Amino acid sequence: MRNALQRKRRRIFICLGAMGITWLVMGILMAILGTAPFGDHSLAIADAKVQYLDFFHYYKDVLDGNNSIIYSLTNGMGSNSIGLFSYYLASPLNLILFFFDSAQMNTVIDILIFLKIGLASGSFACFLQGRLYDRLSPLFTVLLSVCYGLMHYSFFNGSNVMWLDGMVLLPLMLLGTHLT
Repeated sequence: MRNALQRKRRRIFICLGAMGITWLVMGILMAILGTAPFGDHSLAIADAKVQYLDFFHYYKDVLDGNNSIIYSLTNGMGSNSIGLFSYYLASPLNLILFFFDSAQMNTVIDILIFLKIGLASGSFACFLQGRLYDRLSPLFTVLLSVCYGLMHYSFFNGSNVMWLDGMVLLPLMLLGTHLT
């Protein structure tokens, strides 16, 4: 019983370590590049700048009670907004919009990218430990997990913030299929 508890704590510590190191590296990179919240630049490029900023402004209005998720006139001539919400805005992490003003949407996108890349590293560490049954040393588990989170795909697709949810959930889905 005691060994199982120690193993569980060790696994949690490894997952948190992978997330923490990834967030540390991301924080240093964001500070060096001067991206929000450390400067005026933003990771919001391409689709994030053209599309997601407007979507987040709309979602902020919904959360503030100034717009409806069911039907909105902000969709050109007006239409149902459930599809927009389900495809682009349904991530639970998007609820951090509660804590920001509409003028700070670039910061919101940068923080979402930061959070999701760290969570991807943590979920990959969980996958490695569950799939390999702790046969991989904790150091290599953390290093591989940090590499997974910081791979080119995560930064390239940071402009499509919703796709980073897939990076977080994929290792957990793979682990779930392995364990069944």
